[in-house]
Amino acid sequence: MRWVLTGLLLAACGVSEPPATEERYAALAGAPAIQVGAVRTGGFALFRQEAMRDGRQSYLGPGGVGLVLDRGLIIASRGTPDALMAVEVEGLHAALRQTTGGETLRRHWYLTGTNENEELALTCAVRPMGPREVRIGGGTVPAHLMVERCDGVNVIENLYWLGRDGDILQSRQWIGPRTGALSTRLTRRPAR
Repeated sequence: MRWVLTGLLLAACGVSEPPATEERYAALAGAPAIQVGAVRTGGFALFRQEAMRDGRQSYLGPGGVGLVLDRGLIIASRGTPDALMAVEVEGLHAALRQTTGGETLRRHWYLTGTNENEELALTCAVRPMGPREVRIGGGTVPAHLMVERCDGVNVIENLYWLGRDGDILQSRQWIGPRTGALSTRLTRRPAR
């Protein structure tokens, strides 16, 4: 089945989503959620946390679209035009923890049409952009903006708004050439 990004309420081309997926999404009504937006179209949807394993959160959105986050960084997507199977993020986590930034290698693996993994490697520089505020849950939270600029086959720029404790409160992260960037934002203030 081929998926197309229509405002981020990603839906199958002329085919209804199986009821099981919509029932799974509805069953997660009280689960923690993030707001996810498609930067290209401006559309957004609420993605609900489906599972948490080893610090990684799996989120399910409308139409069966899924994202996996590792401490706020998107490391996989399902049901998006780019079949993002995995992203290596340890170097990026280390660079984001340093208030001065740093250099890192970003590696993405995509599933090809022949069911093989294809790697995309990018050299990245992470730099601080100063204090900002993020709107969460009807209020504002102080944040520190970090920018990640990566060069390779594609030149991409990711943005991360970090809370005082280093949690990613809001982000804009590039998924792949067809999907482009997705934005994420917490819907509740982090509990501390």
